Amino acid sequence: MNTAEILIVGDEILIGQTFDTNSNFISQKLNKLGFDVQRIVVVSDNPKAISSYLDRALFTSKLIIITGGLGPTNDDLTKHTLSSYFGSKLVLNYQVLQHIKDLFKNKYNSPINKQNEQQALLPDNARIFINKYGTASGMWFTKNEAHCISLPGVPYEMKALLVDQIIPAIERDFQLPFNYYRTINTIGLGESNIAQRLVDWENQLDNRIKVAYLPRLGKVRIRISTTDNSNYDTKKRVDDAVKKLIPLITDIYFGQDQEQIHEIVAKLLSENSLSISCAESYTGGAFAAQICSLAGSSKYFKGGIVAYDKESKTKMLRVPDSLINHLGVANDKVVGYMARGAIDRFGSDLAIATSGNAGPTRGDKSVPVGRVYIAIAYREKTSTYEFKMNGPRSQVIERSLNKINELLFHTLSEIIK
Repeated sequence: MNTAEILIVGDEILIGQTFDTNSNFISQKLNKLGFDVQRIVVVSDNPKAISSYLDRALFTSKLIIITGGLGPTNDDLTKHTLSSYFGSKLVLNYQVLQHIKDLFKNKYNSPINKQNEQQALLPDNARIFINKYGTASGMWFTKNEAHCISLPGVPYEMKALLVDQIIPAIERDFQLPFNYYRTINTIGLGESNIAQRLVDWENQLDNRIKVAYLPRLGKVRIRISTTDNSNYDTKKRVDDAVKKLIPLITDIYFGQDQEQIHEIVAKLLSENSLSISCAESYTGGAFAAQICSLAGSSKYFKGGIVAYDKESKTKMLRVPDSLINHLGVANDKVVGYMARGAIDRFGSDLAIATSGNAGPTRGDKSVPVGRVYIAIAYREKTSTYEFKMNGPRSQVIERSLNKINELLFHTLSEIIK
C-alpha cells in the first residue's frame, strides 16, 4: 500500500490559537484514494523544523502533503525552506502573477503590493498549481521517488486545490488500489457492548475486511473497510458484510456514512408533516440552535423557550409554583410540565424539554452534577427520562443532545409505523 504523511506548519497551532482542521480533511481524502496515512505532524514555521521532518519523511513515505506557511509575510517560510531543501531557484511565474493581479482587481478592487507580488516567485523545479481563491500556489516536488506537495493553510483554499487539482494529479501519477468503506451509525449503546454483540458477525468476515469502532459521546460509528485492486469485488465484499450487520443492530441503528441523527429526526418530522417545539433549561437553547441550523426547519420547528430560572418556568410554561417549591426545578415532574407547556404555547405535535444540572457546581443542592431530565410530549402523552451524564459541562450538553435525538428518533419511528 502507498504510505503518506501530513505535515501542518504553523506556530499558531502549536500555541493553541488555531485549530488544525486541514489534516482531518486531507487524511479522509487520502484514505479514500487507498493511502495508508502513517503520521500527522505539526511543526513550527521555521526552516530547521521543516527540513528535519523531511529528512526522515522522504525515506519512509511515498507522499507528503504540507499545509501552511505560504503567506506573503516574512514569518511565512515554507516556500523558501522547500525551495532550498529541493535545490530550487525562485523564479517569477508570470501566469501566477497575472492571476494575483486579477484576484486583487476583481476581489479587492485594489492593485497588489510588493509583498503580494513575491507570491509569484516560485521554485523552478516544482509543479505549480494555481490557487484560484488566493495568492499562495500549490507546489509539487519529487525526490528519491517520493512526492512532497505543499498547499496553503487557509482551509477553503487548501480544500479547493486538493479536490480540484491535486487529487486528479495523484490519481494520474500513482498506481492506486481501490479502497472502499461503509460507515454505520449507531446511538444509545456503548462501544464495548456493540463489539460484544457482534463477535460472531466479525468472526465470519472475510479476513481482508477491517472493522473499526469510533465512539463519540453516546454515538458509535462502525466502519467496515477493505482495499483491493478490483472495484467490483471490493465493494461487494463490504456491502455483503453491511447487509448481515444491520439486522443485528436495528434497535441502535439510525443511518450511514455522513448522516447525523438530528438530520434523520428532521427528515422524519418533515416527511410526516409533524411539528415540534422545545422548552430548555440546562441545554440553554442548544436543541433549538441545532434544529434551526438545518435548511427548511421552519416547516416543522414551531419555536422554543429557554426557561432557566424558576419564574420563567412558572410564568412561561405554567409549571405549578407549588411543585417547584416542593421538588425543586430539576426532576421528572417539572420537565414533564415544561414539555406540555411548550406544546400548549406553540401548538406543536411534539415537544422536548430539559432540566438538570450540567455542572460544574452543584447549584440546586438536591441535584448532583450530571443528573439531567428529558421529557418528550406527543399530543396527549408525555414521557420523562432521567440520566446521569458524565464529563464537563460542554460534554453533558452534547451527550444530552444526542440522547434527545435518540429518543425522538425512536418516538417518531413508533408514531409513523
